[in-house]
Amino acid sequence: MARLQPFSQTMGTTMRDLIGSSEAARKAARAAQVKEMWRGLVEPVFLEHTNAVYIIQEENEKVLVVYVDSSIFAAELNARRELIKMELAGKYHEVVDEFRIIISRGPYKNNHPFIEEKPELPTADVEPIPLDETQIKAIEKQASVIENARLRQALIKAMISDLELKNGIRNQNN
Repeated sequence: MARLQPFSQTMGTTMRDLIGSSEAARKAARAAQVKEMWRGLVEPVFLEHTNAVYIIQEENEKVLVVYVDSSIFAAELNARRELIKMELAGKYHEVVDEFRIIISRGPYKNNHPFIEEKPELPTADVEPIPLDETQIKAIEKQASVIENARLRQALIKAMISDLELKNGIRNQNN
């Protein structure tokens, strides 16, 4: 037979659990807030290469720590370091003393929390809608910077097919 615990012991355990969960909830809310600030500070290309972002307190300093998956993006963020700190302070009233950029290693390099899973577009039974001549010329102009003719033609063909399919999907949804 199970032995009943005294009410005071049960209440103490419950209070410790509540305090622990409210602390975890506070930390989760702060982490979400920092992620949203970062989303508002940098262009989407940087978000795609961001593995994690934190604002931490170290001794008497507040530190913005950003993990990225590539040295190229680390270098570019480093060049924008002071601008990002100023924008963080101006836009979000979050003053940081230091901005630390770290290149992720191992399995963390494949963590991309800012890349949203996009649902696959339904393509079955969709009739592509051909592009007009102006749209095709615009695509050809965009691709004209590609020197390799075979690659340029393949890209043009892929872009046209993609846009025709998307036009068909939009038409189907209207």
